[in-house]
Amino acid sequence: MYKIQEQKKSKIGLTRFDRFANFQPALLFKASSHCTSLKKGVYLMSVRTSKNKHTLLIAPLLVAMLILGSCAKETEEVGDGLKWVASYDEAIRTAGDKDVPIMIDFYADWCGWCKRLDQDTYVDADVMSKAKKFISLKIDADVETDLASKYRVQGLPTILFIDHKGEEVHRVVGYRPPDKFLDEMDLALRAFHGEQGT
Repeated sequence: MYKIQEQKKSKIGLTRFDRFANFQPALLFKASSHCTSLKKGVYLMSVRTSKNKHTLLIAPLLVAMLILGSCAKETEEVGDGLKWVASYDEAIRTAGDKDVPIMIDFYADWCGWCKRLDQDTYVDADVMSKAKKFISLKIDADVETDLASKYRVQGLPTILFIDHKGEEVHRVVGYRPPDKFLDEMDLALRAFHGEQGT
């Protein structure tokens, strides 16, 4: 077993594994305007109900739970513009039926650059449109360690493009903004169809 540390980010946005370092989780979440307005609601509720001691103690706690749930939901929904299949086996099966390549996003919850992909790249209209030519799959590298090892994933995020036999056709290591990611998708499609890159 080994612990993981997020090292200094490079220009391409890469988080590497470090076997013997202490884990230092990245600061991943920023308050949205929606969450901010809810927090103001907690303050107002506390003020307005200050004369009721029981309400003063209970109401802020209940609303805080709602805030956490709402903000967490917003974070989970980032990147939902792409349709992600549920498992590796399903991706392989569907890709074989449709004769299309598979795009695997190897990520981890603590990886800041992975979240940047979700927030910036996977919600881009052109990326979402081109992604229809792939079967898209997200794999948590900390959970699916066998798959991460099989495909020699050494840094996050790693976006792997494979065929329905599981053979790699293209690889992207690190963050890419939408325009650059579209170029990588084109390279993957050409490689899948056996075309020479230019």
